[in-house]
Amino acid sequence: RLTLAYASLDRFDAARLEAAEAALAGTKFQIRRSPDGFDVVCPWGTPVSLKEDPEAADPRGAQPGDAGDALHIVDIALHVDRKADLAGVKRFYTKVMGVPAADATLIAGELLVLKIGPAQTLTFLKKPMGKAAHADLGEDDDGLPTNGGIHISMYVDDLGACYDAADALGLAFVNYRFKRRAHTKEEALDQCMFRVVDVVDPDAPEAGPI
Repeated sequence: RLTLAYASLDRFDAARLEAAEAALAGTKFQIRRSPDGFDVVCPWGTPVSLKEDPEAADPRGAQPGDAGDALHIVDIALHVDRKADLAGVKRFYTKVMGVPAADATLIAGELLVLKIGPAQTLTFLKKPMGKAAHADLGEDDDGLPTNGGIHISMYVDDLGACYDAADALGLAFVNYRFKRRAHTKEEALDQCMFRVVDVVDPDAPEAGPI
């Protein structure tokens, strides 16, 4: 689930909502009011929460061109399997990705909230039923690995240290779906990025992906 903050939700009047429902009829699109804004299901089925928060504006990372209506994404919530070890996920993000321990909150082993920016959080919660699946792994025409599923980009304080920690666990992943590829630490620093697919507990890597 994505949570988007807007300076005002006045734009979502009855006429606009009716027009959206008519234009997106036959898709998975849904929208309904919630106590603090709107709950939406996008045409492809992703749940999105819209809320009003004029203080959410963040000028960092601004791109050329006109700004969108939303100020920014304030939370991304991901389901994990019921048996997933969220304590291990917490250790991955604190020991590998460099999230300060004080910014990682685990509640009753069921909910993990990571503060990954001044006003942004990444949340993991156990799926009420069924299995959670996120990766869409495959191969390109040359038999090289690809991931066509969703991905999340996040800033880190020390890219080199994060790469070292991930690579030591065998987690650095080259996605041949994209032209930007980091096979080594030097390439990661040059590209200002690297990728991982699996999350493992750095205290028990032999247990495999969480």
